[in-house]
Amino acid sequence: MNYEQFKEKVLDEFIAYLGEDYSDYQLKVNEIRKVNAKLTGVSVAPSRPPESYAAPTFYIEPMYEDYKESGDYNAVMTSTSEMITRALKNKKPDIPCFSANSLLENVVLQLIGIQGNEDYIKDLPHRTFLDMAVIYRRIISIDEYGVMSFVIDKDLAEHANLTEKQLFAKAYSNTGRMLEPVCKDMRMMLSELSDELPLSEEDDISGPDIMVLTNRHKYLGATALLYPEVFEKIAVDLNSDLVIIPSSVHDLIILTDNEAYNRKSLCAMIEDVNCNHMNRSDVLSFNVYGYKKGEHEITYYDSLVENVAG
Repeated sequence: MNYEQFKEKVLDEFIAYLGEDYSDYQLKVNEIRKVNAKLTGVSVAPSRPPESYAAPTFYIEPMYEDYKESGDYNAVMTSTSEMITRALKNKKPDIPCFSANSLLENVVLQLIGIQGNEDYIKDLPHRTFLDMAVIYRRIISIDEYGVMSFVIDKDLAEHANLTEKQLFAKAYSNTGRMLEPVCKDMRMMLSELSDELPLSEEDDISGPDIMVLTNRHKYLGATALLYPEVFEKIAVDLNSDLVIIPSSVHDLIILTDNEAYNRKSLCAMIEDVNCNHMNRSDVLSFNVYGYKKGEHEITYYDSLVENVAG
């Protein structure tokens, strides 16, 4: 099946996959702008939903990618319908308050790449940072299941009578507290993820130190780029300038700059990962960044090399 055939089949058959308890439910299709993409969102709701009903939504495009990879239409439909059924059975989340105070108390920062998102950020309060844009998300919940949030657009900000400067000031404070950066040695992370092949601090691993910077929720961890004091501490601890690779919007890889890296090779590696091994919504940037100890500023890595060379 091509995409259009797949989409038509999903829309025709999805309610049946939910079972008899949801036979009177309906699907509503919307084009939804996401970071780096436009997706076809399909919300599921009763024929006559309550006034404050929050309808669960699934997206056609990732379903089609799963179908192309597996060739199993039934498995894709079953997996998605089970996810939606769980959401429908759970207590419906409270609709978050859109007052200025509620938004400010729960707003956090997100970094996204400007390239490919030019039209998207036009509708959002934002500011630029290097080749990225700072946008704002309202946190709905943070628990053991993860983080739920939504992007604050210009209409919502205007409704709450909030300026971009107000959003940034409060989000900057909130993000450092709610999504506090955590930096771990790659070996430690591998040890935590692997019971079969645990690694210890004494393991002899050649090459430069490799650190992973995120937060304990592994959510929007790349916002640490906006907090140079985080990198100053790492640089002092490692006694080195730093090379920063934007592995995703959720985390960064940090290398000690004890040897000259080839910027073109690093960028080629990032491009390969972004284009071939990463969900588009998680892609942050195709550039490499650097931090020079004592400078308290994030730069492009080529700028760092020029400064060192000079």
